[in-house]
Amino acid sequence: MADTRVTYTAPVTVLSTTLNSLANGAVVTSAEQSNATTKHVGLIVAVELAAATSATGVVRVFLAAGPATSKTATTASTNNLIFVGSVTVNGTTVVRSTFPPLLNPPQFYTVHLINNAGQSLASSANTVQVVGINYEIV
Repeated sequence: MADTRVTYTAPVTVLSTTLNSLANGAVVTSAEQSNATTKHVGLIVAVELAAATSATGVVRVFLAAGPATSKTATTASTNNLIFVGSVTVNGTTVVRSTFPPLLNPPQFYTVHLINNAGQSLASSANTVQVVGINYEIV
C-alpha cells in the first residue's frame, strides 16, 4: 500500500525591491502568479520586513485571487481580497512572519501589501516569498 507525504517547493520571491522604502499608507502588488500547472494544494506566505526606527504599526498582507490570467480581484477594496495576515513591525530589527498555509490556493493570484506601519519601510531587507505545498504518493 502506498503512503502519501507532503512536499514543499523552494521559496519563490514575489516581492522584494518594490517593498523597499514603501511609504506609509502605500500599497504594492506582486506580478501575477500561476497555480495552473503547479496545482499546489496549499500555499505558505513568508514575509520579511524592515521598518524605520519609530515605526511600530502593521503591514497587512492579502491575496487577490482569479480564475484566469489577468482576471485577479480588483485591489481597490480589501473586501475583494483574501486576508493572509498582518506583520507588526518594531522599528529596530527585521521582522519575519510565516503565515499558516492557505488551503486550495486560487489558480491565479497576486500578493498585495498595505503599509500601515506609521512610516516608510526600510530601503532594503524586505521580501515576500511563497512556498507551494503538494502531496506525493510514495
